Amino acid sequence: MTDIKDLKKYTNTKKSSKLFPYKDNIKYLLDNNASQVAIIDYLDKDENLQVTRPTLSDFIKKHIKKTPYTPKEKEDNSQEKETQKEETKKEEPEKLRSSIFDD
Repeated sequence: MTDIKDLKKYTNTKKSSKLFPYKDNIKYLLDNNASQVAIIDYLDKDENLQVTRPTLSDFIKKHIKKTPYTPKEKEDNSQEKETQKEETKKEEPEKLRSSIFDD
């Protein structure tokens, strides 16, 4: 029979990200509109951790769920537009008759 230690080499041993201990700090910085360059600078200076931008970007995509961009709903100005159209129609002078035979 095979030993369990020998079988462990076949199991999925995902390596934990070195950024995982700083996940909350990174999320806080992102929520407060910090750029990735600023986050990398923070990690380098304050946490003594050198990280590349692609590494940080991948970490953010995988571990920090940001809400996707949703555009603000436009106010319904359809009634306002209709009243503007009516006002412009009222302001136009009456057209002259196009023919002398119209009576």
